[in-house]
Amino acid sequence: MTQALYRKWRSRTFSDLVGQPHVVRTLENALKSDRVAHAYLFNGPRGTGKTSTARLLAKALNCTPEDGSVPCGACPACRAIEENRYLDLIEIDAASNNGVDDIRELRNGVSFSATEGNSKVYIVDEVHMLSPSAFNALLKTLEEPPPHVFFILATTEIHRIPATVISRCQRFDFRRIATQDIQAHLAMIAAAEECAVEPAALSVIAGSAQGCMRDAISLLDQVVGFGHGQVTLQQVQSILGLTDMQAINAFVSSLARQDKGQGLAVLQDVLTQGGSLAEFLQQVILQLRFAFRLKLTGDETVVSDVSPDQKEVVRGWIKDWAEDRLLHALSTLMETAAQLGQAVHPHILVELALVNAIDGPPPAPPVATATDTVARSAPAARAPQPRRERSPSSTPAQPQRASRPRPEAAMSQADKDKVERLRQHWKGLRSRVKEYFDSQTVSAALSAKGLSGLRIQGRVISLTFKEKKFKDALASKERREYITRMLQDCLGEKVQLRLHVESGTGAANGVRAARPAPANADPMKELDALIMSELNAQRLSIQQESALLHALDQAKE
Repeated sequence: MTQALYRKWRSRTFSDLVGQPHVVRTLENALKSDRVAHAYLFNGPRGTGKTSTARLLAKALNCTPEDGSVPCGACPACRAIEENRYLDLIEIDAASNNGVDDIRELRNGVSFSATEGNSKVYIVDEVHMLSPSAFNALLKTLEEPPPHVFFILATTEIHRIPATVISRCQRFDFRRIATQDIQAHLAMIAAAEECAVEPAALSVIAGSAQGCMRDAISLLDQVVGFGHGQVTLQQVQSILGLTDMQAINAFVSSLARQDKGQGLAVLQDVLTQGGSLAEFLQQVILQLRFAFRLKLTGDETVVSDVSPDQKEVVRGWIKDWAEDRLLHALSTLMETAAQLGQAVHPHILVELALVNAIDGPPPAPPVATATDTVARSAPAARAPQPRRERSPSSTPAQPQRASRPRPEAAMSQADKDKVERLRQHWKGLRSRVKEYFDSQTVSAALSAKGLSGLRIQGRVISLTFKEKKFKDALASKERREYITRMLQDCLGEKVQLRLHVESGTGAANGVRAARPAPANADPMKELDALIMSELNAQRLSIQQESALLHALDQAKE
């Protein structure tokens, strides 16, 4: 039976390890000088060589040739370890053997001498899965094991290891393997296996592995089996569900050139060809990250994982792409990728993200002085009257600001933009809700007849209704969740929905009440006017409002 490539090509000597030179050099020097620690802790992402290094260290400790720093691979101990039949190498999967009884059994075995070689080696994989009591049971043995016993603990989650355990081990941090190193290793394996694989296909496989050599070799094994020894870039993209690189580059170029039409066309092509939007976004985000890092530093070593041809494409993007717009595009698409799984219409969410990424970050609101605010607002409030003379002893009356209710914090510019976006799409949202629930009451609650206020504060959307019956029409869990999803699709982010009813003296939660609509009024126009008045009402800060009140009081006198 054919052996899987990742097992067939597992490292047999320290020189075979890829991407971990700091680990290899330290262990080889320790072996040569006979200063091997009694316990090691190997930490790092999966597929970066932790278990392979542990087995190599076990080989070196039991290898019979004189130079024990380099396992020979030919002695009885080396061959037995490679064939998984060496009695003095005990590998434990802590994910399934994580109880205190399992560790007690391990401790009992530690006291016995080695059976075949000079050393007994325990490799505990996924050690972070041990229970607290199991860790406590291991501590004493880990601190003072017999001279012939060595422990090698491996983990992908170092933060879950107790400090008392870490302090008893020599720690090595394994790094993600560079894409170029993975690609070179895959090319060597393909040549040895007599498989013709296009360099571009190897580059895609190496990039998809995201620093994990085991995943890369497994992907190579998969595509070689599909291509029967002849592997092309198109075959790799088809098997892995990847979008053509030309489409990804065209989409990013549309962001850089602010060409919404081209971006929408690329998205439509991806959907037509049955591509995964989630995978497409991940690849776009990866290219944007390369562009942002190069734009930020100007140092091409930060994009060493990019092929030479792609590096030229990235240089072209950032030539005229402002840093703030590039960062905004990257941030927008990352937020969209995180929300994609919850969206009712994922393609609409991605289209909105495209538009938002091209439009760029919202401009900062202008800082208005108190004088400018009074100059704009005072004439509209009341025309100034001739000023009366006051006696020297008279004291100007101060505005009674303490008696006024403190206004709620003004909406940010970003929240105002969200309100404006909802205003533009409100009619369509209301129609979808009405059609989904087939209810005139629900439709009326979201029209100017029932709705008196709309406010956004961060990710909280507050709807204020004129009467309790309109709020009750939307109060059921099903209706709230559906409306929330509609609002999330429109805004492109996760939101919370809160429903309120007007108080007796005005709108609740700082939202102004709407005037009664005439019988022949258009509900959508009334709602538009209501939302726009709310936007205008929020443009004054507390300080500006105080200055305006003071100016108006003077004008009255």
